[in-house]
This record gives sequence, structure tokens and C-alpha cells, in this order.
Amino acid sequence: MQTAIYSGLLLSNMLTLPGPPFICPSGNCTWDPFSTLSVNVDCSDMTSAVALNCSVDHSNVSTTDNGTTKCTFVSPNDTLLADMLVNASNNMFLVLDSYLLRDSLSALSTYANVTGVLATVQWVRVADFLSAENFDAIQPDTPYEAGRWLLYLSVDEIQAQVTNSSYSEEIMQEWTYCPLPSQAETLNGTTFAFWSPFNFGDDLVYQPPFAPGRSFSITSDDFDSLRSTILNTFSSSIIVGAAEPGTVNTNSLKTNDTVYGEDFWALMLVKADNMTRAMVNMASYMTTARRANDIALPQASTHNSTVLAPDQIAAGTVWVPTQFTVVRWGFVALPLVTLVLSAVFLSVVILRTRQLRIGIWKSNPLTLLLQTQAERPQGFDNFLAGKNLATASGMMDAAKTVDARTVGAPVLAIELSVRE
Repeated sequence: MQTAIYSGLLLSNMLTLPGPPFICPSGNCTWDPFSTLSVNVDCSDMTSAVALNCSVDHSNVSTTDNGTTKCTFVSPNDTLLADMLVNASNNMFLVLDSYLLRDSLSALSTYANVTGVLATVQWVRVADFLSAENFDAIQPDTPYEAGRWLLYLSVDEIQAQVTNSSYSEEIMQEWTYCPLPSQAETLNGTTFAFWSPFNFGDDLVYQPPFAPGRSFSITSDDFDSLRSTILNTFSSSIIVGAAEPGTVNTNSLKTNDTVYGEDFWALMLVKADNMTRAMVNMASYMTTARRANDIALPQASTHNSTVLAPDQIAAGTVWVPTQFTVVRWGFVALPLVTLVLSAVFLSVVILRTRQLRIGIWKSNPLTLLLQTQAERPQGFDNFLAGKNLATASGMMDAAKTVDARTVGAPVLAIELSVRE
């Protein structure tokens, strides 16, 4: 789980996070909504609760310099932020701390029904780290931002799908409350449903209404281990700022004249484009790691890579590409009309040919001699009457005893005679 925490913090600029293990043979799948225990984070923008307290530093005054104005972070109206910033100095570019629930109740009244709260983390940092580093101190015009994060356990109903081999999921519903034998803390008349690390033996059992008949539980030991891992990661104030001579800790990371806290990922956080995304990524990595472990453990124990944990099985649908033929009738209208007209024309020709008793003569030139009404010798019509002139082969047989010659000049004519 510690690896998942570091992965989320260090990869704060990733837009697409790794998905949990899944099987989708076609690369396009959908799953029915399923429920799972998740690590989530609620982020609040606290920039408006922070201000700069500026004063003139006369420590390096010269004949041409009346002193440099340097500033520190303060919080006039937020008790929890004020306590964190009480010892802040003008060269602290990032201040971050985590708290036990009992030490941060004043900031958590709106989360009274969230049982599985893991930790509260808050931070203040300069928004333009490179400019602040050049001045070695916070200036009156230095942009800054602040935030507060609440990490907690919940049961999420998730809709997952794979489109073109890319996994994505959407949280449909969230359930954060589970009954405990005893309430953990109260403050100013508000009773908090938080699980307390001092109520040993109280397991967390979630029974969300969108998963009837199912329970999602985590033992008190596992929950306390997860909570302790987060708190130990942010175990004390992380201070990132310009180095002061004589105060550099040899265990700290140092680049040029800048000291970064002993935690190696502090530099990544102070330079991250989005601090909130870093925390959201961390929660997502922790959830994915927990879901992956539920699958990896039974696979390792059975030496079977196809074994799935029962609470991680979700029914789904595999979409397989199928070819369909779409007929665009507008494009085939002209060929269809042409085909229909051709059939009509052919039918009319056949019908008319039969009515006129026209034979199947094709391109035979004997048609001009034997079928026309030209002048013929006496008795020639009687000769043709006994012949089959309806076909080209019939005319060929009749012409075997017919002689033809050209006569007359200058206008030629054809003279026919029948041989005996």
C-alpha cells in the first residue's frame, strides 16, 4: 500500500490512471454496476482562509537598500490552519501536515456521518515555486494556494466499461456510514460517527442500500494499519524552502540553495501542477491496489492465474464487431429504374414480335431477299410458301435452290430464280 501512496503522489500530472485487472477479449466490454470498498478523498479549497503577513527585513540593509519585504503564511480565521502555520517562516514554500481525527474535529463538522475517516491532511504552498526560489523568500505579490483533504473509506457502486481497449469507470453511488458499538468523538454538541483507533475490536461493516444482502467489512487491525500508513507518510510538517546557513539537515534533499524536506516526494508536490490531483491519484492507486490484491492473493495461493476473488467478480457483456449491410435506396434508384424499364421494353418487343409473326433472323442478309415485298419472279411466292422462313437456318435451307444475280444499268437490281 505504501507503494500505491508514493505512486499517486509522484504521478500527480497523469490524466489517465491505471485501471484494475480486467478481462475483455474483444477490447469492447461493459459490466453491470458492481460495488466495492474504496479509498476516497474529499478536497476543500482553503486559499481564502490564508493570508500573507509581511514585514521589512533589515538584516542585510546597505547604503542603497532600505530592506526587503518578506512574508509568511498565516490563517486569521481557521484554527487548524493557524496551528500549522504558527512557526512558518518567510522561506517556507510548502507547509503540509496530517492529523488524527480527534485533533482535527473543528474542521470536520460537515463529515459527521463519514465513519471510515483515515486522516485529515492540509497544506499551504506558493503557486509559483521558481519565482519564490529566485527571491529565497515569499514576497507580497507571491501567488499561493491552500487546501484540506479528508481521506476516508466508502463503498462505491461503479459502472465500468472498456472501449477500444481503454478502461474507464464511473462512480454511480457512494455509501460512507456504518454503525459502530460506540461513537468515537463529540465536539460542541456534534456527535461524530468516526471509527476511533482507541475502540479496539470494532470492525467496520458497511451495508449500502444499493447492494442489498451484501456486507463490506474491514477489520479494525487492517483499518488501523491503513490509517497509520497514511499518517506516517505525512508524519510531521513537511517544510520546503530556501536553505538557511547552519540549519541544513544532512538527511534532507538539497538542490543549489534550496532544501527539500526529508521526504523524497516533497519536491514533486511543491512543483506539481495540481496538488489536489496528486491526492486524488493517491486514493485511486490505493483503491486499485486493494482490488488487485484481492485477486492476486488467491491466484498466488492456488497457482492459477484464472482464479478471481468472489467479491471482485462482476458480470459483463463482450461486444464483438459484426458486419451489417446498409442499403441506401437513393443511390440504387437509378439502376433499379433502368433495370425495370429494360425488362418492360424486352417484354413489349417479344410480344410485338409474336403478334407480327417476325422470325428469329438475327443478322442474316437473306432476310432482305426472302422476307421483303420486292418484285419476284412468277411462282416464287409459291416456292417460299412451302419453306420454313421463321428462322435463319430455315432461310439458309430455302436459299440452297435459289439463284440471285444483279441486272440493269446504271441502276442495279437483283433477279431471283429457282433451280429445278
